[in-house]
Amino acid sequence: MLLISTATPAAWRLQQTLTNWASISGGASYTLSTSNEVPNGGINEAYGALTGFIFSNNFINPQPNEATGVYPSTTPTSIVTRTNPLEAINRFKFQQRTSRVIGDVQLNLTPFEGFTVDNVFGFDTYTQIGTAFIPPGNTTPTYSAGYARRGDQTVLQYNNDLTLGYRRTFADWLESTTSLGGTWQYDRTMLTSIASQQLVTGVEVSTGGTYLANDYRAERRIEGYFLQQTFGLGQRLYLTGAIRFDAASPFYDNLNQDRNWQRYLKASGSYLLSEEKFWKEGRLGELVPQVKLRSSWGQAGNLTALDPYGQYTLYAPVSLGGQQGLYPGARLGNQLIPERQREFELGFDIGLFNNRVGLEATYFDKHVTDLLLNRTLSPSTGYLNRNENVGTMDNRGVELLVRAVPVQISKVLWNITGTFTHNRNEVNGIEGNGVLPFDGGFGQVAAVNGQPVGVFYSTYFARNPDGSLLLNAAGLPQRELGVNGVPQRNAAGQPTGSVLNKVIGNPNPKYLASLINEVTVNEKLSFRVQLDAVQGFDVFNFTRRVGDRDIYGGLAGYEAELRGDVPKGTSAALFGIFENWIEDGSFVKVREASVSYLFAPKFLGLKNIRATLTGRNLFVFTNYSGYDPEINAAGQSTVVRGFDFVEVPIPRTVRLGISASF
Repeated sequence: MLLISTATPAAWRLQQTLTNWASISGGASYTLSTSNEVPNGGINEAYGALTGFIFSNNFINPQPNEATGVYPSTTPTSIVTRTNPLEAINRFKFQQRTSRVIGDVQLNLTPFEGFTVDNVFGFDTYTQIGTAFIPPGNTTPTYSAGYARRGDQTVLQYNNDLTLGYRRTFADWLESTTSLGGTWQYDRTMLTSIASQQLVTGVEVSTGGTYLANDYRAERRIEGYFLQQTFGLGQRLYLTGAIRFDAASPFYDNLNQDRNWQRYLKASGSYLLSEEKFWKEGRLGELVPQVKLRSSWGQAGNLTALDPYGQYTLYAPVSLGGQQGLYPGARLGNQLIPERQREFELGFDIGLFNNRVGLEATYFDKHVTDLLLNRTLSPSTGYLNRNENVGTMDNRGVELLVRAVPVQISKVLWNITGTFTHNRNEVNGIEGNGVLPFDGGFGQVAAVNGQPVGVFYSTYFARNPDGSLLLNAAGLPQRELGVNGVPQRNAAGQPTGSVLNKVIGNPNPKYLASLINEVTVNEKLSFRVQLDAVQGFDVFNFTRRVGDRDIYGGLAGYEAELRGDVPKGTSAALFGIFENWIEDGSFVKVREASVSYLFAPKFLGLKNIRATLTGRNLFVFTNYSGYDPEINAAGQSTVVRGFDFVEVPIPRTVRLGISASF
């Protein structure tokens, strides 16, 4: 969505000491935000401004007729039609309103020495109202008689975490910390929507025509319990062991209830090498005053990977011939278990130059089993897809963090923090042909055995032995053909057989890096700048694929064919060769820049007031030809990423905030 939004936030926090061993605190924030939007269309709808633009012929004037005020169609009827983009901007009304409260209450008890009780209750509740109106007599291909919609979503989420802790020192060389606790999470979603077509002229509400209502309600519960024990030996060696049990309602199995609870184990150790006498009193202690070695092994689960009813076949009501009944949805039910993750880590932390420079390095190896993916089913099943536990996934890599204090004087403090992450991802265990396509990427995104998850898997160029493009008799590029996955050539040296697919791109970056600079002057004036870099990943530019095609021709890529620089028909030939639309998405962004100033007023009991001006996503440096390489037509999908189909770039925002302490 293209949008203009406003937000009004407010927050407060109170803390009260009840006794010398009990305290309570609580806080909450409230935000009311509104937005006026222009739909961009995306993958699933045809009434957006951006999709209308990319499919429009650029020789048609989108302005309305001066006499009638009617907007012309900008796409011919012989091909896929889309909306006049100017009409979408000027006539369509899309709005959202969100009212949200986030808060917590904390109780902290220390009834006797070494024993603590901490209970944290947090909640997040919000209501969203979305409305849409497309007037009758428009250029949309599906809502020419008008369209109105209203959707109301109310969400409540809360969690309660209770932790009992006991710490005791038995001797100078032995200390013990024991933790016992539990967590309870709950979320509930209620969604009601009404969509109406065939609108009465002059009516904009969702009951102004032939309408269809939808009512969706869902709730989910997650609970877990843990016991953790840590021993400290000689103030140098620390050993920890833990066990945890978790259960989640989306994975409930009524027939085999032993599967409802998942058990996870954990073990870790750390060693303060710099506390050894030979280190502290030697030359090494002067050069490197702090050194810690650490290692850990643990298990975990993904209890939120499934929606509340993701393992069931859902049915919807239907009326046929005056009789009421039910019909199944598109997803087939399947009994599932949570994904399980085993991770091993090995690392060290060191401090240099009187600890003004710090380095943390970690090697990690994660192995996931029972990978939860959505499989497309054959039409003969009567369903489109189902969730399955299929395959395994491995993540191996390194994480680095560097902290430095270049300047530390009485009036100026300058901190630098840099991070670097490299991860190699690999999926295996996909049955059949070893390829599992995903929804949300036009069938061009898949899990492929031996490859990172969500690679682009599709058609590619036929090439000569020297790597150059193999052209047909008309001088046009062509797709690779073959038999059983192997390219084949006929007597004329041209491709023969069926269309072949292979991995043509990878949306998973080779590395991510971040650099943060923070400067404080006189403890009042502060500056902060954060740079983020994501390097070595591919973007599927579906926008350019459409815009460079001759029948649309809205983008500059078609100019070469118009000028005669390439043979006529080149854009049509390239349209079906998806390798051509893979681009390097590497970028560096000025993620955030802020300046704040602390005032100390002398009225109304105020202790201080801080004013902060913050800008986010201010600039991007990239060779990607689209608006923004950091976008995805599949939204927050964890498997379909780097897919660009006329998506709106991440907005540049500027915010002014005021906070006060009493």
